[in-house]
Amino acid sequence: MSIEDKYTSTKNYFPRPEEWSSMMLFQKITYTLPLFTEAFAPYVDKLEAKRIAKDMAGDLLDIPQVIRILKDTDDITKDDMNSQHIIKATHASGHNIDIVANVNYNMHWIKQMLKRFNKSYHLHLNETQYMYVKPRFFIEEKIKCYTNNISGNAITFMIYCIYGKPLTVILTDRNLNRYRHFIINDDYTLEQIAIENQIFHDFIIPEAKHMNKMFDIAKILSKPFEFVRVDFYLGADDKIYFSEWTFTPCAGEQIYSDALELSLGKLWV
Repeated sequence: MSIEDKYTSTKNYFPRPEEWSSMMLFQKITYTLPLFTEAFAPYVDKLEAKRIAKDMAGDLLDIPQVIRILKDTDDITKDDMNSQHIIKATHASGHNIDIVANVNYNMHWIKQMLKRFNKSYHLHLNETQYMYVKPRFFIEEKIKCYTNNISGNAITFMIYCIYGKPLTVILTDRNLNRYRHFIINDDYTLEQIAIENQIFHDFIIPEAKHMNKMFDIAKILSKPFEFVRVDFYLGADDKIYFSEWTFTPCAGEQIYSDALELSLGKLWV
């Protein structure tokens, strides 16, 4: 069985409302929030997703090393407080604890944070794909970002894909709330998108060969789905590292102008 055949069973053919053809992309994302089935859970489980992505993309893609999976929220000690590592949750975005050098961590606080994360689901946003993910925590090796940063906050490349085609990419520095948006043209050249009320940030844009490889991998990883955002890191070693799949970015919050949202929405037929 080919990789494509193996994963097309999860194609998300959602029922269409009458106004579907005139809806903007963010409206379509919002509409799909309660419609995801258990079949999507492995793709949003941060541990399972690593295995699947590697299976799909093979040697084109690298995966951040998992140091160990915690048995429960109390399975953490001072020996785990390595500044080269970060603690992550399987079941939600942003539920991370960046381990910083020269900090005397209060282990009770760490455990309480994990317990709090353990109770936090995306159900309040009605993102049903997370209902089926078992909450777990794992320790992951930090990526040394292509900017030579190893702070646990590597620049993330968020690629919006519709029917296996990369359409836009967002360069993101989440800790500093910095973003830069581009349209991806058919020849993989980038066209800056101006975002209202958002300050322009002069990110270092990687060489075209690295961006092109990232877009090629995004095609592979998005092939089974109508719409998905695929996230990557670029390491200082020039390797492309997988981050995650996101089917409901920002829970459907509008990002682009009405015109661009409508243009992208028309591609999701």
